Amino acid sequence: MFTTITQVLKSSETARGKSWQWMIGLVESQSCLSVARKSHNTEKFSLSISRPLKDTQVLYYIKGLLGPGHIKLLITAKYYVANKKLLMNIFPLKDSSEEARFAGLVDGEGVFVVSFKHNPNVPKKKDVYFSFIISQSEEVVLKLFLEKLGGKIRKNEKEGTFKWEIREKGDLIRIVRLLKKYSSRTKKRVDFLKWCKVLELTNYKSGLRHSPSHGESFGRETL
Repeated sequence: MFTTITQVLKSSETARGKSWQWMIGLVESQSCLSVARKSHNTEKFSLSISRPLKDTQVLYYIKGLLGPGHIKLLITAKYYVANKKLLMNIFPLKDSSEEARFAGLVDGEGVFVVSFKHNPNVPKKKDVYFSFIISQSEEVVLKLFLEKLGGKIRKNEKEGTFKWEIREKGDLIRIVRLLKKYSSRTKKRVDFLKWCKVLELTNYKSGLRHSPSHGESFGRETL
């Protein structure tokens, strides 16, 4: 499921570029970037990324991309780096692969939902509903993908976050095709595959067939 550090270092520039963009998506959702003022008017830059212990290996993957830093295993797994030169080089990275960045965002905050509701017309029957959700503190992070993948963004006033939710069949199928090509690098892939399995047991099945020439990019025309 995971790419090893050796594979990352030996991979092509295109593959490495996608790995960087995936990491940017994860950083946007699951990290803390900070700048602290120190004595003599100097600044300390730091980046920390926390994951559940079951996703520890993905932090080693990130460390393989960045190089410096260290990983601590306590209640959760945490990667920490305070190398100013390295972090300053990360900030200006261009979004050369928005799809890979999206996969990183999904690894950080993506939720695959299956819900059941009683059918008022058939009392003993329950209707099945599917949705895909990502929550973020910054709406601007979600708007880029909203324009290309559909759905709606709602603000949670109580928590001060924004929730992007996709429910429409066509948009959900597009998400499936995208994540089958730009795969999750964490244990969230298990959630995704289970969700897909339930989709396949419903009338979504005909739209889930994936081919290399279908659904490789964000444009809605690829559906």
